[in-house]
Amino acid sequence: MRHYSKCLYNTVKAFYKCLYSIRKMSLQGIFVVVLLLLLHYALATFSASRARKNNKDRLPPSPLALLVIGHLLHLVGSLPRTSPSAASPHGTGPTCSSGLAPCRCSSRRRRVPAAEAILHTHDHVFASRPRTVLLADIVFYRSRDVRFAPYGDHWRQARKLVTTHLLSAKKVQSLRLAREEEVSLVMTKISKAATASAVVDIGQILRSFTNDMICRTVSGKCPRDDR
Repeated sequence: MRHYSKCLYNTVKAFYKCLYSIRKMSLQGIFVVVLLLLLHYALATFSASRARKNNKDRLPPSPLALLVIGHLLHLVGSLPRTSPSAASPHGTGPTCSSGLAPCRCSSRRRRVPAAEAILHTHDHVFASRPRTVLLADIVFYRSRDVRFAPYGDHWRQARKLVTTHLLSAKKVQSLRLAREEEVSLVMTKISKAATASAVVDIGQILRSFTNDMICRTVSGKCPRDDR
């Protein structure tokens, strides 16, 4: 729920920035922007209608959605109360979208067979992540990384290697001294800043701690040693 609220806040903030920028534009510029938005909306509607006609597996009905944020407005409030109220007019498994990503929801408590089918029977189908060309194919070697690899023999073998050699109890115990040293360095930085009455950027300290810990886990040293 906190993630959706943050997305909604960022969307509203960007919308107000756009409105502030439009105030400084001329009448012709505003007309061009409105024309482009209408053209984009028409093309998106046309593409969605063609996709629905060509798709044999029709998606369940969904509540009213906005153009950019989708159904995020329906999740404002207490999540256990909001989800059933948004799904009740559209059956037990409506189609929702958080932004541009569509998803299928199963919200009613008595809908146990649907939850069992998703989380247990067909778990290997729903466990796969959406494939992106830039991230999965270029950065992670055509989805061969354990985080983005599709469910199958390659993913099971990669998970076995990670569990056996990277996340085993022996490996975690061997890195105990490194963790203690990094935590001690973090506490020293905070103590020095507190003594000098300086502002402490906890986010920067935690990012540096995470980066150094990952480097020491993978290569045995961190970039701080080369400085």
